[in-house]
Amino acid sequence: MPKYIYPDQAIHTVMQSYPAELGRITELLRSNPRGMSVGEIASTLEINRNTAARYLDMLLVGGQVDKRTYGKAKVYFLSQRMPIHAMLNSSSDLVMILNAGGEIIQANDQILSFCNTSRDDTLGYPPEKTALSIFSHPSLKTWINDPGRESGSKEVIRLMRGTREHYFRQKIIQTVFDDGDPGVTIILEEITEQILAEEKLRQSEEMFRTLVSDISDVIWAADEKGAITYISPCAKTVCGLSPDEMIGCRFTDFMKDEEKKRFLRTIQPSISAQTAWPLVECTFLKPDGESIAIELSGNPIIINDAENHPVLLGYRGAFRNVTERNRAVKHVRQWKEFLTSIVENIPDMVAVEEMDDHTLVFFNLAAEEFIGFPREFLVGQKPDRIFPEDYAAFWASTTEKVEASQESLSAIQQFSRGNGSDPRTLRMKKIPLFSSKGRMRYILSIITDITEEKLADGRLPIS
Repeated sequence: MPKYIYPDQAIHTVMQSYPAELGRITELLRSNPRGMSVGEIASTLEINRNTAARYLDMLLVGGQVDKRTYGKAKVYFLSQRMPIHAMLNSSSDLVMILNAGGEIIQANDQILSFCNTSRDDTLGYPPEKTALSIFSHPSLKTWINDPGRESGSKEVIRLMRGTREHYFRQKIIQTVFDDGDPGVTIILEEITEQILAEEKLRQSEEMFRTLVSDISDVIWAADEKGAITYISPCAKTVCGLSPDEMIGCRFTDFMKDEEKKRFLRTIQPSISAQTAWPLVECTFLKPDGESIAIELSGNPIIINDAENHPVLLGYRGAFRNVTERNRAVKHVRQWKEFLTSIVENIPDMVAVEEMDDHTLVFFNLAAEEFIGFPREFLVGQKPDRIFPEDYAAFWASTTEKVEASQESLSAIQQFSRGNGSDPRTLRMKKIPLFSSKGRMRYILSIITDITEEKLADGRLPIS
């Protein structure tokens, strides 16, 4: 098949043979923007009139000059038009033009570069027989074979080049050439970055919606005046108010007067400094009048203006209902106080040994009185610094047994204070205490003085 040479290319090739002569004519016309006749150009350049006419025809076909006819006179002047090949190459889109037979008659530099091919290997061939075949698809044949079809198809096509995915918005336009023959112009706008950005945005929005819908915290945003501009749907569950009821309001609109003043005093220093709020706990009023405890955080939204000065646009953050948590904490605190009061007032001695360094970290009042030293001195000491040597050895051996068996242990041992005092018989029960991960952290020791009981029974103490 002979190569098809499109007109611009042929004229450009011929014009390359006469660069000096054609350059002189274009410079002359540039100096005479109102135009010149063939005779005026020939006389000024001192060339033959026929030669000047031939050069002007070449420039006219090449699109570099225009011609106007005034009666019998023909006036030439520099063209304001851009040659079609130059226009196509100036576009960032990928463009190819097919004739009625489906052969490529023009292809701009962008599409040739994308397909890594040359104009010589492309023009005069159908797209499917060239490197441009990746853009060939059945619908092109439909457009070529149906000259009456309306122009303007803008479908998005997806293709792979190597391992990379590309997306193009394809526009197919029915075209009529100067000789009246029909053709098709295909314009391909690469939108890969746009598609990928939209996909990332979609994934980000989907992740945000999932996060907002799944977490129990309420996500919120407010403008620089404190008016709520966004609040997540779970606000209804958390505080009994729907987003529509809260948008446009301020948090203080849902507080009593005293609570409102306390809340504003707490956050005002952060607002003035345009920094994050401290974690604020405040009391909200639900529509039914119930008071709930809310834990609320806020972070500033700041951008820099044209002079690089920070501008506060508002705040965003989250809040949660901590009413039940506060009740639980209060309950635990009350229960702990109750247990502490029991431990402090029982007659048995209670001590707690930490397993990491075998120091004693707790003594109750009975243990403090029995040993004879204040708890401020006892806490943090090791057994051998508190007890007599024989009882310290007994303490260490029982600790080793509990540590090895991971089970409770009971034993009886005499305890002598020295200084001529009578020895006491003590019954000890050691109970291991474990962390949530099953690691032994402490040993609880409950010690009972059974001296009088042994004497009453008339039995010797067991060592």
